Amino acid sequence: MTTPDTPGTPDVPSHEGWSDGLPPCTACGVCCFFDDPRYVMVYEEDSERLADRADELTHFIRGRCFMRKKEGHCIALVQVGEHWQCSIYEQRPGLCREFERGCGTCRTLVPLRHPRMRKEG
Repeated sequence: MTTPDTPGTPDVPSHEGWSDGLPPCTACGVCCFFDDPRYVMVYEEDSERLADRADELTHFIRGRCFMRKKEGHCIALVQVGEHWQCSIYEQRPGLCREFERGCGTCRTLVPLRHPRMRKEG
């Protein structure tokens, strides 16, 4: 596993095609992998966007609604070849809409979780 050399500035190697050291979102998806079943809270407006699929994609824990998990990642994340795609991108929850590629959390998660970024050792 890679760890940052200096807190807040991960040692992110530059990979071919990754000019800023980060993979395109569709070649990554690490932000959609999580252990906690309460990782992505779904609010009323999110449920309304999910419409008919809300029951299939969400579940309640102690009266609060969250996205379901499947095989360690958000149920809406699907792999197409080597790429990861959000199957509900236009209807995704507000939390996912706020998370931007290249934000601090993204830059922290990618070196820790992305298979091409982890150092063996």
